[in-house]
Amino acid sequence: SQEERDNFKALLSSKEENGVLQEIKEKLFDSGAASKTEKSAFSFISVAKEKVNFLSQSSYKDSLLALADFIVKRGLNRPVIT
Repeated sequence: SQEERDNFKALLSSKEENGVLQEIKEKLFDSGAASKTEKSAFSFISVAKEKVNFLSQSSYKDSLLALADFIVKRGLNRPVIT
């Protein structure tokens, strides 16, 4: 809604630091935006890993695949909102 957008913009432009970042995180997760972004990222990672398959087996290819796996795992480890 427009009200939610306005509140979010106000938080982003806020000079106050106490709790603002936490509130922004909560709003991103509550709105579903974080989940949608995560799904898009996983899709891009999957496509990227498929594109790397043409490379012959090497430590460079292994590193690229490991990096992709790391990004996916890191995405699953969301910071705990307290």
